Amino acid sequence: MNHVIRLTSEGYSYHTFELKWNPSGHVFYQTRNFLHSVSAHDQFYPLNQYGDDRYFCGVLRDYGIRIYLTKTRNKYVVKLIVNPRRLIDPEASYLGIMQPDSESFELLEQVFTDCMRRVRMPEFLDDWTLSRMDLCVNIFWNKKRASHELIRLMRKEPTPAGYQRNQFKKTAVSGNRKKRQRKKFAHILKFSNDSIALVVYDKRYQMIREKLERPSEELPKSILRVELQCERKWIRRYAGKNKLQSTCGLLTSLASNSRDLIFQYASKLYNGGDYCKAKVLSKMIKEAPEIRKKSQKHMLTLAEALGKTENMEKALKKAALSQKQYRTCLQHFAALDLNFIPLKEDYYIDRVPSLLKILQLLENDKTEIRLQNSKGRPRKKHLVFFEN
Repeated sequence: MNHVIRLTSEGYSYHTFELKWNPSGHVFYQTRNFLHSVSAHDQFYPLNQYGDDRYFCGVLRDYGIRIYLTKTRNKYVVKLIVNPRRLIDPEASYLGIMQPDSESFELLEQVFTDCMRRVRMPEFLDDWTLSRMDLCVNIFWNKKRASHELIRLMRKEPTPAGYQRNQFKKTAVSGNRKKRQRKKFAHILKFSNDSIALVVYDKRYQMIREKLERPSEELPKSILRVELQCERKWIRRYAGKNKLQSTCGLLTSLASNSRDLIFQYASKLYNGGDYCKAKVLSKMIKEAPEIRKKSQKHMLTLAEALGKTENMEKALKKAALSQKQYRTCLQHFAALDLNFIPLKEDYYIDRVPSLLKILQLLENDKTEIRLQNSKGRPRKKHLVFFEN
């Protein structure tokens, strides 16, 4: 059976975005009181754990909008966290993301205005400030374990300069609870700084774990979600660079550039090439006459160490390579279009593309990557990647 990798039908687009509004104190409390009056008993409550004068309102939750009200020392803030796909279709699956076409955006604007009129808050998107936007893409693979294995490989990548790895809370837990926590974190990888984050996670695992499946929904065998989380600081720089002043202009510009931006940051944070099993990796390195024998030995030593350790830091220590030798190895791996992290020996295929290569090849939802034996006959209308 062929191993197929493709995008889901929305292609590159966006998912959650956040909007903020700063009313006067009088209007803030007027809004809070009205929201309280139109909410059911379990839809409005204070968030006392975060301090006084903080509230949550879920009166629009069925439309994919969560409302947070906060009084800080200097200002009053109303924040909306919006799931645009569910805003225009409350029955939509949590798997899907926003359709990137102009018709869907027009519908989004209309339904948003209708919702805001119901709760007596600013009616138009341009009345709000965009404070965060998550650009994303869903990558489908018709084989189980595929997303998990790709994340396992990517977790061995070195932490890029200027970024932090997985900012998830480490709680003092033990026993079965600790095992469950470790399992959860094994399905997600995040690199971030104070303005942007790239998150890669197993969407199928998340939906099953959090019981997000819709009635009678059949989930794909494997879905990898790649999400570029753009924070307010980054959005302000983007708006200035592109001379964008309106919230609608920002939303549409970011959506239309989703693929380029995701690929831009994936290129900064991850290495490309193909992941191979050790025997394939060894064969291709040894058959590269342009690489000196000594460098070949260093490359094989690095790959072997990465196969036996959890991360690059431990692998470099085990391989006993200098920084210069390490950089030379990376240059040779890149020239061969290979990744230095080996696949597991018991994986069901000998060679798979890295995330970076998948993003390079999959331009939209009309293209596919088919992984198959070299004796197989590829379908010409698809992009094809051969397994050795």
